Amino acid sequence: MKTLTISEAQQQLAAVADLALQGETILIERNARLLVLQEFSEPIPVRPEGYFAGCDSADEIAEANQLGARAPRIIVP
Repeated sequence: MKTLTISEAQQQLAAVADLALQGETILIERNARLLVLQEFSEPIPVRPEGYFAGCDSADEIAEANQLGARAPRIIVP
């Protein structure tokens, strides 16, 4: 297990990421708190098409769409 400060991790990000991908657990310290960097070995499940169908009613979908239409738009150049 390797412990680095956030500054050290930033300077060596590629090497630190390679170590994590090789199975080493990396601890990154920031403001006296610890973050853990390690490979996530389980595959992310792929949901079949229509998996979430029926989760929301047509009214709930319409309401969400109305609320989304009123949300401010952020345009990034």
